[in-house]
Amino acid sequence: MHNVTIAIVGPPCSGKSTLTIQLNSQVVKRPTDGRLFHLNVVNIGQCYSPETSHAFDFAIFTFDLTAPEDSKAARENAYTSFCESKDNNPQMNACLVGTKMDLIPQTPYDIALATHGPRRSLNLSSPFLKIFAVSAITGMGCTELLLHIANIIKPIEYALSRSLFRAIETLQTWVADQFAALLALPVPENVNRATPDSGKMSDEIITGLLKTPEARKWDEAFEEAAPGSMSTCHKITSDLVVKSAGWDPIEYDNMEYVRSHTRIPVPQPRYHHLKSTWLVMDYIKGSMLHVCWESQSLWMKIRIACTLRGYIKQLRNLRSTRPGSLNDGLIHDNELFDSHRCGPFASSTGLRVYCEQIAHSGWLWFVHYLRQEEDHQEADEPKYPVPEYYGDGDWSLVFTHCDLHMGNMILSDDGVLWIVDWANSGFYPPWMESVGIKRTQPPASFARFRRFIAGEYPAYEHFWDWVMTEVHRGYAEPRSL
Repeated sequence: MHNVTIAIVGPPCSGKSTLTIQLNSQVVKRPTDGRLFHLNVVNIGQCYSPETSHAFDFAIFTFDLTAPEDSKAARENAYTSFCESKDNNPQMNACLVGTKMDLIPQTPYDIALATHGPRRSLNLSSPFLKIFAVSAITGMGCTELLLHIANIIKPIEYALSRSLFRAIETLQTWVADQFAALLALPVPENVNRATPDSGKMSDEIITGLLKTPEARKWDEAFEEAAPGSMSTCHKITSDLVVKSAGWDPIEYDNMEYVRSHTRIPVPQPRYHHLKSTWLVMDYIKGSMLHVCWESQSLWMKIRIACTLRGYIKQLRNLRSTRPGSLNDGLIHDNELFDSHRCGPFASSTGLRVYCEQIAHSGWLWFVHYLRQEEDHQEADEPKYPVPEYYGDGDWSLVFTHCDLHMGNMILSDDGVLWIVDWANSGFYPPWMESVGIKRTQPPASFARFRRFIAGEYPAYEHFWDWVMTEVHRGYAEPRSL
């Protein structure tokens, strides 16, 4: 039997005394392995000092679920107390518990809102934490809480099965990489070798070239190939194209970075002295993939998918400790964040907590809306449950294109697959490339290869839907952490 000492902390009338009586001296049996846990629960009042924290295995911070929505002082005090304690003792195991669950309406949305609504008050410098709703009178929610504590104190040992799973996963990845390397389209050995700029170029020359009949004809051809979209890239000579840099040289620098660190075919950016106003680059003669994809044979589609897998593998070998863009760490508007900009963030933890916060705000707004719908009041379970947060997931930072749609892939006339439009690239978690590809809504014939190309992450895709809910509402604040 494993003895567990638990501190219960909370303001007056937060239900901590009754909860202490309910939980103290209980023996919990974990169903998965039959392990027993004996609980020694102590009500220590409102203060959880650094000296006190080391005497306990776990801490429960209580707040009253029945507190009015417009009076959140008690719940915010619970958060503040947790944050201060966590700062003093980063290794502290703790959770937040809303009490008096039996006194609130028992519809799933009322319970979800009462329990998880106060997350918005969480100090963003602290890691996300688990929140439970319980009733010390009826025992509702107590079993889930106690099993969570048991799993934190003594994690279930899956040593053999997890090791075996990782070994199988590693082997599958290796086999897929070998298959991709064997079938990938050829990449010339000197594909990213820099060559000198030819001739002079200036703002005035570019402005004049943009007005030539040849340039206008190319723009018209682009619009015909992609109806409803405006070309940001314009052909100005037989071997050069240009796009406005918007006073931000980040795309030029991203292209140079990828060209110098990988063998991914990227057009050479030219005329460095113009990079703050114009991005001039080599013209690749070929077809955008969204134009020529359906006309390719199945064999060619497989080879293109293999090529893209190899490219993404190369990008994921480029790592950083700071998320965001290469130059300033800002997160620029892209397929993952739309027109929203935020950052810079000091680390991946700052990015993770920020994303979790706005994902929860998006969910909270949506549930508030659904709560007004009478059809949802009698449901047994919320149709849209609380988003899961993955603090223990993979938030390492790898270089990510962020806008890898088929219009940014060019299959050249000599059979080389080029990648363009690196304006929004930066360092993000590995799963973001796959989420970004899905958000471009490619045709089904391409989407079926997404898992092979970049992996598939259903949980993160669901999580990101809530992030975008808040971004689209315009309430996601551009923070720096």
